[in-house]
Amino acid sequence: MQAASARLPRAPGGIVARVGSYTVGQGAYDRLFAAEAERVETPISALPIPPRYSGCISALTVLADRLGLPVPARALLWAKCQQRYEVLRERALNRLLAGEWVIGAAAELGIPVDSGQVQQAFDKSTRERFPTEAQLGLYLKHTGLTRSDLVFWSKVKLLAGLVRERIARQVGPLSRDRVKAYYESHPGIEGTPEKRDVMVVRAGPSVKAGLNVRREIAAGRSFASLAKALPRQPAETRDGFHPGYENHAFRQPRLNRAILSARPHVLYGPIKTEYGYYVFDVIRVHPRRQRPFREVEANIMQKLPGQIHQQALTAFETSWAAKWKARSACANGFDVSLCEQASEPPKAQVSLEAPGAFE
Repeated sequence: MQAASARLPRAPGGIVARVGSYTVGQGAYDRLFAAEAERVETPISALPIPPRYSGCISALTVLADRLGLPVPARALLWAKCQQRYEVLRERALNRLLAGEWVIGAAAELGIPVDSGQVQQAFDKSTRERFPTEAQLGLYLKHTGLTRSDLVFWSKVKLLAGLVRERIARQVGPLSRDRVKAYYESHPGIEGTPEKRDVMVVRAGPSVKAGLNVRREIAAGRSFASLAKALPRQPAETRDGFHPGYENHAFRQPRLNRAILSARPHVLYGPIKTEYGYYVFDVIRVHPRRQRPFREVEANIMQKLPGQIHQQALTAFETSWAAKWKARSACANGFDVSLCEQASEPPKAQVSLEAPGAFE
């Protein structure tokens, strides 16, 4: 893959975006653009460089010839290269913006790191990925990235972890009173859902067959005898009986919905499904039961901290992304989804688990 050179679109003053008091420079963007292309693209030897996309079009033509495929019209190749360019621009710049968001958020939370900590994080991550200096050098040469780029991502990853730790500490200790309050405010937690015992038969492929079966049951014939006499009965039943029915027990959505909303001891049907017509009667409802607190306290104590921390983290990430998106002004022609002026929302929520760090 050829390196990203001055042929990529230039931003005024070499500043692709401003994130509060931070900036995203042209060089960092160009290098990550090329590295992203190397990582995610099919083996095409030229980057998509607007507006002509000449190298990309030539590479696609050569690739089609090599594979023995018809060469598409130039307009189609141009559109393909433009699409590739927009995808790579989105990936590269969004990663850089998200990295700056982490640095900014850590600063606002008063989470400092010094150059020594960042260097330690960099040394650790590079040792894990590249056992020798030569391997690291080959990687940098192959991707076009620099040591400074990798140090930047080491800093982002380090700060993202420290921010997550700060949020977890802010949640506070999980006392027994807090666990009990959660239990009382969540009816059904660690309990059993409502279940229904159902008599049901597949009456046949027509409304007429369904009405005939319903009349027979209303006249006193049992579901069990009909289930034995009629073909293709539901696999979920035995002699027309399905005990302990829960949501989505059957493969027919309309039948499931009808059973869940049915009143007990009322004959329903014929219900049309893709497998034919059904008649049923809910003969018993087992209400949802919440187990006593003393029985579930240990389970809740084990599960709840992770849930609370995740809720707190999600709430922080939502607020953090909205705040820093509003502070991210991108240069003309670089308006990706994390920019303040973007007309569409980001395709996925930015996460502190992987805040744009290049892997």
